Amino acid sequence: MSIDKNERWMNEVLESAVNSEKRPLPEQLRNRLLEIPKRVENTMMVVPKFQVWAFAAGLALLIAMNAFALQKTRENETATVEATSYTEYFTHYNSI
Repeated sequence: MSIDKNERWMNEVLESAVNSEKRPLPEQLRNRLLEIPKRVENTMMVVPKFQVWAFAAGLALLIAMNAFALQKTRENETATVEATSYTEYFTHYNSI
């Protein structure tokens, strides 16, 4: 009984969607939509040279610190790996 009632309701909703008419666009909304491209402005923002150089220096410092840490880590790895007798178990880490 409830399945038939649900099917009837679904059919009514689908039929109402088929017979619905499109509502006209209100004039005020249409005018606001047409104004959008007129209100957009192309602005060019100039970044001070100091900020550009500060960013470049920070990036260079970060890269140098990473290279230094990598070098020290590799030196430490080789010293500890050679000192232990378990080197054959962890050789797959050498490629990383």
